[in-house]
Amino acid sequence: MGRMSGTEERRLARLRNAARIKQNNLCYWCDEAMNDVHNDPLQCTGDHLFEWAKGGRTIDGNVVAACKRCNSTRSKGGIVKTVGDQTPRSPFEVLAALWPPSEDEADIAH
Repeated sequence: MGRMSGTEERRLARLRNAARIKQNNLCYWCDEAMNDVHNDPLQCTGDHLFEWAKGGRTIDGNVVAACKRCNSTRSKGGIVKTVGDQTPRSPFEVLAALWPPSEDEADIAH
């Protein structure tokens, strides 16, 4: 899909920061505390549940805060989300649980 536009990068940063607050500064995938140290494995990044490179949109509900280590590992197909009952969930199952989007999210998407 190429590089993100500047507008898309700013939107991703805004959504990443909002997700980071909702997640109490913990990585969505591994629950480790994240930081702002450039290129550190625990640096906070914005991660698209449905990958941006495969057509996923930069919208609320598709962006989570993830440490650099998990974001780069997941992009290679190495991580699925485990939730309270310890049932592995793929990003698609996580997205399905978010559907349909709230009215606010639907407004952002269009």
